[in-house]
Amino acid sequence: MLKWVRRTLEPKYDAFISYSHARDREIAKALQSQMQRYARPWYRVRAVKVFRDETDLGASPGLWPDIERALSRARWLLVMASPESAQSVWVRKEIAWWLAHRSSEHILLAWTGGTLGWDSDAGAFDWHQGCSALPQQELAGIFAHQPRWVDLRDVHRGPESADWDKVDLAEYVLDFAAPIRGKSKAELHHEHVRLRNQIIRMAASVITALLLLLTASVVTGNIAVGKWRESTGQALAANSQRLAAQATEIQDTAPGLARQLLAEAYRQAPTGQAVGALLQSASIPQVIRTTGYSRGVAMGKRRDVLATASDEGVVLYDSTTATRLATIPAQGGYTGAVAFSPDERILAAAGADGIVRLYDIASARNPVPLGSVQTLNGIVLGLVFSPSAPLFLAEADNGAVVSVRVTNPHDPVVADTAPGFPTAVIDAGSPGAVDPTGRLAAAPGLNGTTRILQIASNGILTQISSFADHSSVVAFSPSGHLLALAGNDSLTRLWDIADPRHPIARPVLDGQTLGIDSLAFSSTGSTLATGAGDGSIQLWDLADPLNPVAGARLTGHSFEVANLAFDRTDHILASVGSDGPPLAKDGSYELNGTVRLWPVVGAQRSAVLARIPAIATGSLAFSSASSLLAVGSPAGLWQVSDPEHPQLAASLPTFNVGGTQTAFSPDGGILATGNPLKLWDLSDPSHPRDLSPATPVSANAVVAFGSTRQLVALVGADSTVQLWNVTDRQHPVLVGSMPTTTGVRELAFQPNGQILTVLDSRGAVELWNITDQHRPIRQGTISISGDPLTALAFGQDADTLLTGSTRGMLSAWNVHVPSHPRPVGNPQQQVHGITGLAYDPEQSLAATGSQGGAVQIWSLDSTATPVSVATLAVPGGSDVLSFSPDGKLLAADTSAGIQLWDVDVHELLNRVCAQSPQITRAQWAQYQPGKPYDPACQSPH
Repeated sequence: MLKWVRRTLEPKYDAFISYSHARDREIAKALQSQMQRYARPWYRVRAVKVFRDETDLGASPGLWPDIERALSRARWLLVMASPESAQSVWVRKEIAWWLAHRSSEHILLAWTGGTLGWDSDAGAFDWHQGCSALPQQELAGIFAHQPRWVDLRDVHRGPESADWDKVDLAEYVLDFAAPIRGKSKAELHHEHVRLRNQIIRMAASVITALLLLLTASVVTGNIAVGKWRESTGQALAANSQRLAAQATEIQDTAPGLARQLLAEAYRQAPTGQAVGALLQSASIPQVIRTTGYSRGVAMGKRRDVLATASDEGVVLYDSTTATRLATIPAQGGYTGAVAFSPDERILAAAGADGIVRLYDIASARNPVPLGSVQTLNGIVLGLVFSPSAPLFLAEADNGAVVSVRVTNPHDPVVADTAPGFPTAVIDAGSPGAVDPTGRLAAAPGLNGTTRILQIASNGILTQISSFADHSSVVAFSPSGHLLALAGNDSLTRLWDIADPRHPIARPVLDGQTLGIDSLAFSSTGSTLATGAGDGSIQLWDLADPLNPVAGARLTGHSFEVANLAFDRTDHILASVGSDGPPLAKDGSYELNGTVRLWPVVGAQRSAVLARIPAIATGSLAFSSASSLLAVGSPAGLWQVSDPEHPQLAASLPTFNVGGTQTAFSPDGGILATGNPLKLWDLSDPSHPRDLSPATPVSANAVVAFGSTRQLVALVGADSTVQLWNVTDRQHPVLVGSMPTTTGVRELAFQPNGQILTVLDSRGAVELWNITDQHRPIRQGTISISGDPLTALAFGQDADTLLTGSTRGMLSAWNVHVPSHPRPVGNPQQQVHGITGLAYDPEQSLAATGSQGGAVQIWSLDSTATPVSVATLAVPGGSDVLSFSPDGKLLAADTSAGIQLWDVDVHELLNRVCAQSPQITRAQWAQYQPGKPYDPACQSPH
């Protein structure tokens, strides 16, 4: 009895659609829907049941078993024939299963692209003349006579934006439905028309009764629908927030899954939390899995190249895209350490046999073997080239140091050896054991001491001092004045080594466990990364070496961090270790080798898209088309059409060493610069043309364009705000002025052009009515007792003005009646005072800058209650912020130049999907229990 019940409940399919997701997803979806509705009686859900993977697969951890089960319960196989389908592994597998278990007589073809021809004489498909729409290997010689096919190419060639739900495929559906239903086309069409008319008659008889009930139920229905929508929306928003929080929690340990959860969180509901997490998603590390355990890493300082050392050997990657360039197979057991020569033409790789092999990598895609040398009888844990002589040093696990001359890379020669000590146990991760001059090396010594070795130009090593420090990993700062030492006690000690014969102890860095296994300084020396046995990486801000400040903690490796290296820009930190649970039969973790690429800025994580080597100095302005960015110091125009690779379009003359103010006209055709006032024609951005004579203004001019290109506001030498009509760009005319008693910090026009807001140096905002430009009238003032205002920006609503204050308060004001501005809702506070403020014109987001090393992103879905949703790290804080008019970029000035972030949610979604494998069914069931498997990031079929 139970078996009978199970059989009757199991779904049976009239047809199974096999198709390429990349090409035919939408038309397959439309065919399925319309085939199930064609000639359907009113009392049935569907006329036939058609299987399509996206709608019928259950939440199974394995994909193929579900597909095979569906195939076994289907009566017909409908193949969407196209070149993409012919190349699809899944389509070919489905066809092969069908031919092995079913009859070719029950295959239907929907021709959507490519070539398809039948040779009547041969009684077979014409593979010689071209039959690219079908897989020859599976279908050659299968059909005894020409199978049914329907030409859908003209339908498929319709507009890309076609709404497939509205495309009438009845003519084509009939060709498929007739054989599936076992009826002639005429018979089935007649039945379809009859049933449709029957439904129309029934509907007409019911409409009258429904109308009588409609009036009584509409009020109750509206209330019920409203409550349902509200509860549904709240549930989706809550789920979105939950997924965003879970993604943030696992972004280091499971970066790929975190990206998938972010995409799903936004699809559930575009909550502020989901948007904020997406804005920070660029800080999620990339993970490169190596074959076997990872031991070493080197990052290029002249080009974007990365080398990893593992059981596989040496693998070269493009460090910006993590694309594999070349593989050098391991020799001598495995590769334990790698290093680039200073000119990056030579790569040194050390095997477990103590032999160091050299390769010419002038072309990173085609390494060429050079010479090799036996350096040690044991394992080589570290390699480092001298920056000042054709030498490299190899380091052993007992502290021995060998210098090798590479005057002839085809015949490297051991120059000298500083013996190690039997009791010493040295860790890898100390590639910085040579100072920047190439004249000093540091190495562990006997009885808990560290030796300082002098390196002669011929490679001879001479000990010149030693001091009490029992560390096993070492690194010199780029200046050579600071030496970092660490070891099994989990402490990192800093030593002032300006006088190498008399090192002086400096601060001790603490906070990690299970020992410190790797160290790396940034190229500026202001950041130190320490990798520990607990799998964590701690970033330290050493801008003041006497007062180190702990920065971000990076977690994700399961066991010790074997090696660390910064890239040439200091914006990517590579870490080497292992991830995940043990895989080896002996329980070891050495099969799970990974290299993680961490986006960083200083001692913090970073989500920055690109950097511009300029300082804003009070001015950052995007053109109306968002393709140009004007900066104040040095004054210049940057092309940001390709935001990942900004290019300097033109430099502008400035008469103030502190920089100049800039503002674009609303149409983007004119740029105004202050100090003195100049107008520039930007018809050719690479050659701005000066349109106006110099107009005397103060040395710290503030300039802003009105809502039309005719009006410019700027601050005169006497702190008076001046209105200039620039209709005649050769001869600007002063049309009005607004006297202020103190200096002016910022100007902002109301989007409709009726109000000009003036933020003065006292921290008050004056609202001037400029409807009559010749007679501006001050109508109102905004000020907060004891909390001077420091920044302002108009929101999407022209009547809403946002302000920031010294105490970090973000407030909204309604200025519809400028003589009586009133606060809206409750102000929100950030930790540090607000020094800059910008509003996103396309999204309900605001950005606030501070001197606290971060830009805060606020969701303004409710202007009355701003919600902090993201924190973007910036070195040295930020005073000037600007969103691009298209809402895709955010720019901020920092102590390290201009930083750009991608704030285009759709682009961010595409990126997180592209950088991660599709969520598995098991993962989906864990994070979306009870919901049908439907990933936000769909992979091609």
